[in-house]
Amino acid sequence: MIGCKSNSIRRDAEIASIKVNYYKAHKEQLIDEMLAQSLGMKRGKVDYFLVKSFYRSCGTDLARAIADRRPVNDR
Repeated sequence: MIGCKSNSIRRDAEIASIKVNYYKAHKEQLIDEMLAQSLGMKRGKVDYFLVKSFYRSCGTDLARAIADRRPVNDR
C-alpha cells in the first residue's frame, strides 16, 4: 500500500495496521473484558466491542485524521 496513489486507501491500510497492533498488544485484556461483560459468541457484539475499544483507546488524533480523510501520519 505504500506505493498506492490513493490517499484514502493508504490511510485505511495504515489504520488497519494500527488496529492489528492494538489487538495483538491487548489481546488478553480484551478477552477478559469481553468475558466480564458476557458478550457471548455473537460476532456482531464482539466486533462492536473490539472497534469501540480500539477507537476509545487511540485518542482524538486518530479520530481527527479519519474525519479529515487524511493519512494518519500527517498529524
